[in-house]
Amino acid sequence: EAIWRSYKNIALLGRDNEIRTIDLGLVHSSAARSMADMILTRLRQDDEAVDGVNPAFLVRNWPPALTEWSTRAVRDAFFASPKFPRLLVVDKLKETIERGVANGILAYVGKSSSGKYDPFFFETDLDLEDIEFSDDMFIVTAEQAKRNLEPPHLKYIEIQPNHPRLAIGESVALTANGIDQYGHEYPLVKIIWTATGGGVDADGVFHTAEEPGEYTVTATVGDVENTIRPRITEIRLPPGEKGDLGAEVGAIRWSGEVPAQKWMHFYSKVLARFVNKGDLKLQVHFEATPESGSVRQQADEARSALRELGLKPDVESD
Repeated sequence: EAIWRSYKNIALLGRDNEIRTIDLGLVHSSAARSMADMILTRLRQDDEAVDGVNPAFLVRNWPPALTEWSTRAVRDAFFASPKFPRLLVVDKLKETIERGVANGILAYVGKSSSGKYDPFFFETDLDLEDIEFSDDMFIVTAEQAKRNLEPPHLKYIEIQPNHPRLAIGESVALTANGIDQYGHEYPLVKIIWTATGGGVDADGVFHTAEEPGEYTVTATVGDVENTIRPRITEIRLPPGEKGDLGAEVGAIRWSGEVPAQKWMHFYSKVLARFVNKGDLKLQVHFEATPESGSVRQQADEARSALRELGLKPDVESD
């Protein structure tokens, strides 16, 4: 009994990469069949040790730099990263992949010498015996799998600046960027520019008309087009003098929900252009429902992370 009372603390590497101590409380020999069983029971209660995980866990913890994640690397992550729970039954990970493929959350693929996915399993039944942990087999997200089923194509043309204000005699260089159906950049070829109330050349440089008003400039690639509406004022610039290319005084505001998978794209596509230009202010509100584990513990971890970033640790939890 003295030995049981002595070994009352578990020390392990926490998800914040710091040593975490779990106090088992008053321990006695009737608490479990063995000390190992008692420790595993407590680790299971805290979700530090698990028999398996669901496919969504893999998607949430996907390495940002990887498009394809080898199954060997997926398995090894559970034994190398403190952000992952201790996996007690490694073959349960095969069940995770099998469920992810069947439910359209993941795809299980190989890669041919040409870079194509072969074999390719997505939204279909997959035998556990066919899943292997190796450097030659991969899992990919549903988004990437759908891109394989439906190759990217031009969906939208973005024109910048999108609503310039110009004086008579002024010109502005317009730029066009292509966006595919998955929200990623798509190369544009042979852009056809047309305009009313002025002229636009093949490079997208718009020259104003001689009369004030609101006119249109359209960029067309194939059957996809987008139109902006420049506004021309009566102010005529002296010959050789350039204006501000239609800069407007004011602020730009937007609010809405951004899926977790698109945070990096939201920053690079939307926010990056304002970081070093002007005064960018960003307010963040988030609400998360932990899938497992202690809500209070995870709220404390969020507060700790916010303090490290020098931000207010005002995290509320139910």
